[in-house]
Amino acid sequence: MSKSFLQNGIFQPFKQDEHHVNPEATGTGLGLLIVKKLVELMGGSIQVESELGTGTRFTLHLDFERVNHEEILEHVKTRSEQKGSVVEKIKGKHILLAEDHPANAEIARRLLEKAGCQVEWVKNGTACIDVYRKAKAYAFDVILMDIRMPGIDGLTAAKEIRRMSKEDAQIIPIIAVTANAYEEDVQKALDAGMNGHLAKPIDPQNMYETIARVIENV
Repeated sequence: MSKSFLQNGIFQPFKQDEHHVNPEATGTGLGLLIVKKLVELMGGSIQVESELGTGTRFTLHLDFERVNHEEILEHVKTRSEQKGSVVEKIKGKHILLAEDHPANAEIARRLLEKAGCQVEWVKNGTACIDVYRKAKAYAFDVILMDIRMPGIDGLTAAKEIRRMSKEDAQIIPIIAVTANAYEEDVQKALDAGMNGHLAKPIDPQNMYETIARVIENV
C-alpha cells in the first residue's frame, strides 16, 4: 500500500488505495475500519506496516484471560450434549429453503443435511410460493426464508403463504434468514407472519435450536 494511504486513509470509512483499485473486485472501503473497531472494543490495538509492491504486515495486540483447561473441556462437553439433543429433535424434518445466493444456500443445505434434515432449495420468493402451493399439506415442516431476494422478497412471500387456503398455511413455521438483524427487522418478519429470525452469517447451533423451537410451538 502507498505511504499516503497508510497515513491518511487505511482506517477511514469508504477509503481505498488508488494504486490497488481493481474495477472488477472493489469493496466498500469499510473492512479495515470494522476490524479496527472490533479490536478496540476488545481492548486491543492494531498496527500495519506496508511497502508498495512488496507486501503488508498487520500486527494485533489482544489481552485475553487464560481459561482453565478443565473449564474448556466441560464447556465443550456441555455444548456437544446440547447440540446432540437439538439435532435429534430436527432429524428427518423436511425443510423448504428459499435463498437466492448459491453459496449461502449450499452452506445452509449442508448444515441441515448434516443434522439429518431433507432440504429442497428454491432461488426466490416466487419459486417458494409456487413449490409450497403445489406440495401436499404438511409436506414441509419448516420454511427458511431469505428476506432480500429478486422479484418477490421474503416478507411478501411469507404474507402470500399465510393468505393461502391450504390446511397448514397458517401454522407452518417460517423463519426469516437475513443479514439485517436490527429490532425493527425482526419485527417486520413477525408482522409478515414469520415465527423466528436468523441472522447471517448463520450460526449452525442457533439455526438448529431455532428450527427445533418453532416446530415444538406448532
